[in-house]
Amino acid sequence: MSSQTTLRRLVTGRQREDAAEGVSLYMSARLDREFDELVKRVFSDARDALGRPLSAARCTVLAEATELSFKRALATTLGRYNDKPKLSPSSAPALRAYGFLLPDELWLMVWQELSMDDRISVSRVCGAWRTLALASPKLWSQLDFFTDRHSMDGCSCDTCIALRNGYSMSCSQGHEVAAVGRTNVDIIRCLIPRSRRFPLSLSIVINASVSDAELDNSPFLTLATALRPHASRIVRIDIDESSDAVGSMAEFFAFFKELPALRALTLGEEPRGYQFLTPIALPLLRHLDIGGSLLVLEEPGMSTENGTPLTFPSVSTLEYKIGHESSLDKLFSDLDRFPNLDTLWISNTQRLWDPDELSVQYHTLNVRGARIPHVHAKEVGWNESASRGISSEKLILALFHRPSRPTFSMSYRNPLHSGAVFEERTEINAPRIFADLGGNIELSFTTGPGGPAHGCTADATDSSGIRRSVQCPSKFAVRIYPEIAMQAITAITVQASMYHDVMLGLKHFPSLQRLTLVLSAYYRLPTLEPLSGHCALPTLRLEGLSGQTPCLVRAADIVSFIRCICGNKVPNSVELARVRLDGDIDSRLAGVVREIR
Repeated sequence: MSSQTTLRRLVTGRQREDAAEGVSLYMSARLDREFDELVKRVFSDARDALGRPLSAARCTVLAEATELSFKRALATTLGRYNDKPKLSPSSAPALRAYGFLLPDELWLMVWQELSMDDRISVSRVCGAWRTLALASPKLWSQLDFFTDRHSMDGCSCDTCIALRNGYSMSCSQGHEVAAVGRTNVDIIRCLIPRSRRFPLSLSIVINASVSDAELDNSPFLTLATALRPHASRIVRIDIDESSDAVGSMAEFFAFFKELPALRALTLGEEPRGYQFLTPIALPLLRHLDIGGSLLVLEEPGMSTENGTPLTFPSVSTLEYKIGHESSLDKLFSDLDRFPNLDTLWISNTQRLWDPDELSVQYHTLNVRGARIPHVHAKEVGWNESASRGISSEKLILALFHRPSRPTFSMSYRNPLHSGAVFEERTEINAPRIFADLGGNIELSFTTGPGGPAHGCTADATDSSGIRRSVQCPSKFAVRIYPEIAMQAITAITVQASMYHDVMLGLKHFPSLQRLTLVLSAYYRLPTLEPLSGHCALPTLRLEGLSGQTPCLVRAADIVSFIRCICGNKVPNSVELARVRLDGDIDSRLAGVVREIR
């Protein structure tokens, strides 16, 4: 058989059979073409390695070996067989190669998790992926715009000057030589039509202000011009505007009188106010993330004192950042612009507040803050080192803590690095919020991916739906217990890595109905010493972390753990979720373990 005949047999027709091998392989036309190129490359490499032409017989052997390896790779990699678990030269099931190709819908689900730049890269891998990507408008409905210029006139720092002169280094703001003055606005303009009628989500990074001379040619104004015909499709905008680019956002929004579909808007990371040049209608806005008030300055050069504050009756969730220059009156004046606010996420700084300011306005502010059902305080400062001043921790508690509020949570700033400071303090004020809880309390202690060293979150909910939560160093989580009626606790969930830090022994929880231990690959069942005063535990639940492979737990460890906490009293039920049992369970528990759910 000649090499040409072998190649034709390999790459032509939808079904090819090798009677000697007993193998039938069905291949799509697209895969045929790719395999054809593969075989040709193999032949070419072999000829180069030998330094002489291959004989027809040698070509045949090589081609057949390549084909068999190809079939085995398909079967092994994708694990889809018709009859047998392995493909052998003597007997193999029929394979349909197009059945092994990942469906287009799954590729799109994977690609949607990528950044816009990576999605563009995916579309350049091969013709098949490019056709699929460009024909999928949803893939181009998430647009990431940026401009890396330090200023429209060019940054004057020594490093940036060196970059422009061709030296290989980075400037103080981390910009590489290729990034100085770079923007992807032209790519965005090409991608907008690709999204067709799908809702648009925009991420906009603005690092430069606009000079009057460059106003008509600035990249983000070019972006606004391109987006204006599609204003009715924009549902989300995230803007990161640097301190060097104040005013750029106002120029961008000046192109829009209304964004009728906008539901979420994020304006920068800095706690400061924002100005608009013209009023803008945002009738469906639900989620707003800002660092201060939003003002309309209708005349050039108008001071912020004369600006008209915007009101947002449709906003239900607000993320608000308190700046160092904020006053209490300004804080609640800003909050009054959201009459239908349901959830407030408030981020504080470590500034100290004047107690006189708080005492004079406390009653008014107390009433104004009471109308918000759900309040979450983030990055709460604890600084009390000054002789006069109220920490933001105490300020948040004074203004927003209400026993009747359905949800209230506090997260301390940098719990990983604050442990030493907390160690020196005689009290933490946040645990007192757990005194608001009534009966049938479900309590949980969890940590982040970094484990207990990165802090702990204590979360509790009672039968009436009141919820309280505090994030702090794990060693201080037990301080919530004096605030709670211990007989009201009916369920506890705790990560195994924290068990010794937060559990006091079951004898302290007379009404406990369920104890849940969350296990991971790194933390298994805690090793306990036998406890005095054992008590009955109706339900013990062991569960692995969600999204991870099931944990393997030795049956003997379960028996030992139960004996330590319950003595001779056997739980009514032992539930396993995402946990595999290794070994035989004790005969006393055999009937209990059959109730695993």
